[in-house]
Amino acid sequence: MAKRALLLFLAAGFAWITQVFLAISLYAAIEPHLKAPLAALITAAATLALTGLLAAIALWRRRQPAPVLGASALGFSTLSAVSRFAERHPMATVAVAAGAGLLQALLATRRR
Repeated sequence: MAKRALLLFLAAGFAWITQVFLAISLYAAIEPHLKAPLAALITAAATLALTGLLAAIALWRRRQPAPVLGASALGFSTLSAVSRFAERHPMATVAVAAGAGLLQALLATRRR
């Protein structure tokens, strides 16, 4: 939980810093063409609009349910078949897992 809170804090900080740089760039771009107070007002409005857009995207993403294994019929049937095999043949399941681990270790040492 603490890791997630830290990552959320860092993400919010990076988003805030990005907005600050975008606001400075926008102000620098429109200030020569407009008076300073009007340029500052336009920059503030754009920054608030961007903040609202980012908040709406975050809320929209939070409301969507997380997909379960791709949420396809093939994924569910494969998971069901694997779990039935594991229940019926526990020793074979352990052997397959050990073989997969051995294969992964062999492939990892060949890459180095």
